[in-house]
Amino acid sequence: MPLAISYEAWRNYIKAKEGAKQKILDERQQRKNQIAKRKEDQAKKKLEMVKRREAFREKRKQKKNKIQCAECQDELISDVEEDDLKNIGCNGCPRWYHLKRTTECGKSYVDVAIEKYVCHLCINEKD
Repeated sequence: MPLAISYEAWRNYIKAKEGAKQKILDERQQRKNQIAKRKEDQAKKKLEMVKRREAFREKRKQKKNKIQCAECQDELISDVEEDDLKNIGCNGCPRWYHLKRTTECGKSYVDVAIEKYVCHLCINEKD
């Protein structure tokens, strides 16, 4: 900067310096806004991921708790009154059946439960 300067040149110099300073401040604010937006987007993505993961776990839990008849693929309900709809598990494998879908369909549930029931698939494997 020269030693002697006119008032108009001084004002122009100060305006240019203030403009440069304001530009730097604006750029900083813009970067802060970008960072804040990025963090907000990341938080939203994380929340969506947590919700998706929770929904998947709930679905898996429901699927895990739901046992199906190996023969008809209907859900097995354990608190039914009719003997034909009660569940019986094979002692040879992890399959479960409605009593009416087994070879023991004419017997009462209590009689079949006392015996060691083996499904037709396990019987065929032994032969």
